[in-house]
Amino acid sequence: MSEYRHGQPTEERLSSAPGFGHEVERTLQLRAAFVHGHLNGEKAAALSLWLVALDTMSEEPITLHLAANDAGLRAAFMVVDTMEAIRSPVHARVTGQVGGPALSILASAQRRTMSRHATLRLAEPQEKFDGTAAELAIRESEHRWLADALYASLAKVTGRHVDEIHDDAEQGRLFTPTQARAYGFVEEVHGLQTENLS
Repeated sequence: MSEYRHGQPTEERLSSAPGFGHEVERTLQLRAAFVHGHLNGEKAAALSLWLVALDTMSEEPITLHLAANDAGLRAAFMVVDTMEAIRSPVHARVTGQVGGPALSILASAQRRTMSRHATLRLAEPQEKFDGTAAELAIRESEHRWLADALYASLAKVTGRHVDEIHDDAEQGRLFTPTQARAYGFVEEVHGLQTENLS
């Protein structure tokens, strides 16, 4: 992980990153990160920079507040790769709707919880490609490989078969917090009584 120790992220760089603004010092103290809306490449790079910055400060857990209703496959796995490279464990808390490839980020967290008004959306990754026939073939091959990696990561964390994950994704299945816990996506739902989760 020595590559993350060179050119340590500065507060100035973090302040200019999309989604962070002027609350850098406070959020660094809280060891928190936030993801809202569609996670594209720019947001994924900013989030990865933020996670690395937190990791350089301490190996204490990082709380990742997730409300990414969708993501590009490349963007999602950029964040996943960062989470796997840093020392600090990442605890994901779903605070809104999380769907599509963004579920791979949830699956990669060491601890996964969910707010009682949040939802999960299991759906097939959808992306459009432009370019020559050769370029399209390469991109489509990469898309299939990353989609398979997404389904495999979800199957691993839920303990379900990849085919079941894929079938549910084809249907665009939605999960309430209770259903998400029963399916294996999360371990705990905040704000609900234990008896309501059975």
